[in-house]
Amino acid sequence: MADIEPLRVCNTCNELKTFHPSRASYCKDCSRLRNLAWRTANPEFEKNRAKRRHQDPKNKARVSKYRKKKRRTSSAFRENEVAKNHAQKLKKYGLTSAQYLAMLTAQAERCAICGEPETRVRMERKTKLNVDHDHSTGKVRALLCNQCNTGLGCFKDSPCKLRLALAYLLEHGKSDDD
Repeated sequence: MADIEPLRVCNTCNELKTFHPSRASYCKDCSRLRNLAWRTANPEFEKNRAKRRHQDPKNKARVSKYRKKKRRTSSAFRENEVAKNHAQKLKKYGLTSAQYLAMLTAQAERCAICGEPETRVRMERKTKLNVDHDHSTGKVRALLCNQCNTGLGCFKDSPCKLRLALAYLLEHGKSDDD
């Protein structure tokens, strides 16, 4: 049987309400408002508190276990998590989901280099095209499939190295249609 919380008069609002067990003089509503006001007045403390909580190994393990279970049992949770992760990745490049979709539409959902749609599958879902950017300036260039993006990365975005690779392929009989 659940414990019944007694009603008392709050020192702040002077109303008969239920009290939080650890707050002897304030009702739950007034306590919530006081906490919100304090957190608003002390954003740096709140930010550090949240950071400490996220870095706590016990909390990380608990959250990880919860997410694994939800991923297995809830497709809506899984899809929402995928969307949030993608939005977070886009944020690194200064893009929003709407801007990414506009680029994707402009490229007809195909790689800007090879013109093929992304074919790589990960966790039973086709992956999205990668955001290609200039590593020295950070400027976004286009959307690329995984192969083309990896290829550019291997050549360190160097036009000179790419020309040398092309010359090598042509010299050794590699045709354009392969």
